[in-house]
Amino acid sequence: MPIKLLVHKSWHVYSAENIAKVKRDEAKARGEEEESDRRSMLADSEARLDRMRKKRKKDHDGKGEGEKALDRQLKGLGPPGADDEREVGGTVIIRPDKGKAKEAEAGPAAPLDPGKHINFWSEFEAGAVKTTSADHEAALQKVIEKEKMDEYTKMYLAKKGEGDMRGWYAREDLKTDREVKEGVEGNLERAYKDGEHKRLADPLALMNSFLKRRKDVLSGAPISRLPPPSSRDRYPIDVLSLIQAPDLPGFGFTVVPEERKYAYTFANFAKTVEAFVDALSLDKYAIYIFDYGAPTGLRLALSRPDSITAIISQNGNAFEEGLGDFWDTIAKYWDDPTQANRDSIRPLTTFEGTKTQYVTGESSPSTIPPETWWLDWTLLQRPGIVDIQLDIFYDYRTNVDLYPTFQKYLSERQPPLLAVWGKNDVIFVPAGAEKFKTVLKDAEVHLIDAGHFALENHHEEIIKLIRAFLAKKGI
Repeated sequence: MPIKLLVHKSWHVYSAENIAKVKRDEAKARGEEEESDRRSMLADSEARLDRMRKKRKKDHDGKGEGEKALDRQLKGLGPPGADDEREVGGTVIIRPDKGKAKEAEAGPAAPLDPGKHINFWSEFEAGAVKTTSADHEAALQKVIEKEKMDEYTKMYLAKKGEGDMRGWYAREDLKTDREVKEGVEGNLERAYKDGEHKRLADPLALMNSFLKRRKDVLSGAPISRLPPPSSRDRYPIDVLSLIQAPDLPGFGFTVVPEERKYAYTFANFAKTVEAFVDALSLDKYAIYIFDYGAPTGLRLALSRPDSITAIISQNGNAFEEGLGDFWDTIAKYWDDPTQANRDSIRPLTTFEGTKTQYVTGESSPSTIPPETWWLDWTLLQRPGIVDIQLDIFYDYRTNVDLYPTFQKYLSERQPPLLAVWGKNDVIFVPAGAEKFKTVLKDAEVHLIDAGHFALENHHEEIIKLIRAFLAKKGI
């Protein structure tokens, strides 16, 4: 058995003497702290009483003659200079502290008869007390003006829109400590982020902004800013004179009422977009197609070929050669739509499945803002959205059937086309971009070192290509 020598050493910190000393020191510190708190509370109480006394004195000194007379009357005193006398009934009573008890008869005092009417306003009726409504209004206005100086009253009036809200704790420049610490740039950045958060939290904000700009659209006036959500935040504001970027049903913040029994198919997506452009009276427009937006935009082009002035395809496919290995599991679901095959593609809607689509094939995945896939995945958590996405995966087979029709349209109409493609995309592979050259003699194709969501890290490079393309085509 080991020998515990340490506890027997006199210098050990856990000796009885040291423990007792620590307890004494702690008790002394607690006592000093309590005494300090008591003195602080006492000083604070005295300060408050002193402020109240000064305020009371100031209020009394500021009273008019009418108010002072009213105070004296309520206290049972006579007019100034006659503090030693007060009148009760018709008899002047001398205050006892004057050492003299004299009585001056001003008339016989009628005894009170409880069975008769008592008139409390006899002095007013006799004209002994002179007051007017103007005097009352003036006195009331003085009270109101003094109340406005009260901090709580000021804050109450500010909430009603009758003044500036400014508490006793506010700085002279009305800035908070946080605003002073962050500086101008920090405040502007925070205000922008707060504004963006509020915009993204309102599902109808984007649509309302479109409708408010209807007049500008009809007149052809440029819209300087129309910030779209999600990854489209990377899209340049000034690339086109007018940008309209709605979320498709089932995506982003677009909400479809349940009573409409909306079928989430690409045919219906195209009809929805047609209704959208009709609502804005858009007759001529270039389309920027990406991912699911490609078959939707090309269906729109089939329906309204004369409206399309140009096509910009960023990983937007129209050829079977452009389908990557990503679609192998989904194709099994197309061929055999069983529950087991449906569940096999469900992992694509998980958090990791969503993130993978952003970072796979990207040359610098660590620089992609994580809020992109977090926002997409969060929106996927809304009731029923995952099943909607699985339905859309299944319906994509109808686009593959339309690929030859899309190609025929491109071949016959020869619209100006720019294909900017992430060459490392595993969903729509670069072969799909190169195939545009087989049906469009002037197709412009650029492959960049990116994955599927190429705009996230390469928006500046894509912006330059789009500007040059539009300038070359005179659009």
